[in-house]
Amino acid sequence: MVPWARERVPGLAADQTGGRPSRTVAPLTYLQGNSMPEEETSKNRLLGQLADEAAPAYRNLYSRGILLLSGEDCDEFGILFPKRCFAHLCGFELFRDASHRIPDRQELFLNGLLKGDLPRSRVDYSGSHTHRPQSFEVRRRHARQKTGIARMVFDRLASDQLDDGTMYAVDSAKSSVKIFIGEQEWSIGLGLQLNSKSEKTGLYIPVSMVKSNVLSKENAKAGGRISVITHAEHKLI
Repeated sequence: MVPWARERVPGLAADQTGGRPSRTVAPLTYLQGNSMPEEETSKNRLLGQLADEAAPAYRNLYSRGILLLSGEDCDEFGILFPKRCFAHLCGFELFRDASHRIPDRQELFLNGLLKGDLPRSRVDYSGSHTHRPQSFEVRRRHARQKTGIARMVFDRLASDQLDDGTMYAVDSAKSSVKIFIGEQEWSIGLGLQLNSKSEKTGLYIPVSMVKSNVLSKENAKAGGRISVITHAEHKLI
């Protein structure tokens, strides 16, 4: 039994993807005196920011092992931060081809940023290959928001002061997320981790990151549990 779960709610597989519906692609405009499309320049700027800030912060976070949290109204539960989750948390997806049709192993996105050899032409904003595909503008806006808070969130989760009374765990208002953890400026959605046989392991993994208050009605389920985190520790695997 997962400590938090009083009700059995299906977990969300980390690599779950939908079909391949058509995508809405914004027209590309070119910078004056530059042959690179303006949108490509904007995407590369975000990827550069991730390489400099969020990727090293996430590497530090996952190297600390399992994050164990407990609170006033919840038993202890553990969170893993696999490499493959990083791209989606930041609003990006890596593909095997430059036409963005065949998804690649997502841990290669983080590896490429850290090593400086990410094939950027094979990177797109996430959200196009789902059962409810989002428009290009929405996907780009989400990536910008996520990139803007990524380093701060990962540094915070890797810290040893998560029990200072500002962090909460709440029952999720969204069906695809079991729990939200976070503070006033950010929230991380958690799903149950599944092993290679699609069995629940009893641990959680991050499946979303949003720039919004964890206690907002968009994140916290009405009438659900709201628990201040009172104990936190990192445990090496």
